[in-house]
Amino acid sequence: MLTQEELDRRRFFVTASDVPAILGKSPWVNAADVYWSKLRGSADKTNDAIEAGNLLEPAVLAWAGQQLGGVVPGDWKVHENGVNAASLDGQTMDGEPVEAKTSGIVGPGSPHQWGEAGTDEIPDYYYLQVQAQLLVTGARRAWVPALIGNRGFVMYQVARHERLIATIEAVSVRFWNQVKRQEPPEGVIASLGTLSKIRREANKTVDVSDAAVERYLIAKRMRAAWEDEEEQAKAALLTEFGDADAGRWSGGEFTYFEQSRKETVSKACTFRVLREKKPKAEKRIASTEVSAPRRKPDLLERVLECANAIEAAGYMLRDVSASGSHYFVALHKPDIRLSNHPPNEKTQRYIESAGVLQVRVDEDDYQGQLASVLAAIKGAGAA
Repeated sequence: MLTQEELDRRRFFVTASDVPAILGKSPWVNAADVYWSKLRGSADKTNDAIEAGNLLEPAVLAWAGQQLGGVVPGDWKVHENGVNAASLDGQTMDGEPVEAKTSGIVGPGSPHQWGEAGTDEIPDYYYLQVQAQLLVTGARRAWVPALIGNRGFVMYQVARHERLIATIEAVSVRFWNQVKRQEPPEGVIASLGTLSKIRREANKTVDVSDAAVERYLIAKRMRAAWEDEEEQAKAALLTEFGDADAGRWSGGEFTYFEQSRKETVSKACTFRVLREKKPKAEKRIASTEVSAPRRKPDLLERVLECANAIEAAGYMLRDVSASGSHYFVALHKPDIRLSNHPPNEKTQRYIESAGVLQVRVDEDDYQGQLASVLAAIKGAGAA
């Protein structure tokens, strides 16, 4: 685990572990996260997998030493460009980097991304990290000893890739110049975890875009609407259970068994949890068919697309109902209803009597509906 002094030192360089994020290949952080860590600093991240990796690293390096004729402790190295740097886990007696990894020791890991021993078939983000180490050290190859769940110790070797190294250096220098100018990477949003840790100035107020505010408000309201919809759907399903504690369907079974919680800080209690139970033989297929749909982000993108088009035509977002419908209105023009579900009977009567224009974003032809609404607006304006 890195000390606070080592973390502070890393702020002033693009390290090998930063490179995958800057190139958009890290599964954990992105370029914006790295940018803010350089400007404001960050604490060392930890979780069960990271903690296990830190504890097992000496064992992995000891095994690597047996395979490579000895491994000496690594140290901190800086490239002559003054931008790229690397903190090496270890080095061979010839000065080649040794980067110890663990995978699948805690959690599922990524076994499908690790190839045969002796090859360079390691996850892309580790491959980029190692190439960045080769940039800094000038070595011709690096070694990656790994302890992989259900496989044990496996040794990989990564040869120097000159064109990729040239790209890593160019991207690193460009990124570092952005950091010095305090220009965040374009088109990349840092994680909430990173943004929540930024040291903020008291009593400082800045202007933010209406688009960012509107997207947040729409997403927040849609989330509330979907949570309400989930509760209603759950109630409808349990209604069909009657007094049973399980229900069969074409994809398997749902259970509603009683659970108990022992007394700790809160009082002991019993409660029920609705769980899906799939047949073993059909688990893979059923999982594909009934896994949580990706409707929320799709609907949000559709809402934003329609909202922007309608607002560009002179309308403003007025209200979001508890059911998730969005309404746009303007003086001397008809109402427009932007919705992610069918209207109820009362709303439908109002729509028909008031001549409300509709766009149903949950329907596949929503863009055609939007085009009709925009044409109607344009026609009304011309009239």
